[in-house]
Amino acid sequence: FAPPSPGGPPAPPPGVFVVARPHPIDPERRGQGHASRLMQACVDTLVADRFSIALTWVNATDDELRGFLTEAGWAADGAHRELDLRGDGEVTVKQVRLHAAVGG
Repeated sequence: FAPPSPGGPPAPPPGVFVVARPHPIDPERRGQGHASRLMQACVDTLVADRFSIALTWVNATDDELRGFLTEAGWAADGAHRELDLRGDGEVTVKQVRLHAAVGG
């Protein structure tokens, strides 16, 4: 559900885990608790591995995913980026970064 990803540049500090992107849940299964359970399993693993903060990038237009994450305690931290998907400037994606405290 939450594979690791490079966080930078710059590289995240020790104790910070960067989630590449939560895997999508089948639209017909949304709202049944699957994503919540998967997210909690990821957080449990991060805590067991002594991470304290999780970061993820979300497409700026993906209101559904951002809403799910903010309801689960994630928050925007002000960082944003624009990815050039083909390297020619023709296909770009704007993203915002969210963070969550996952352990103490």
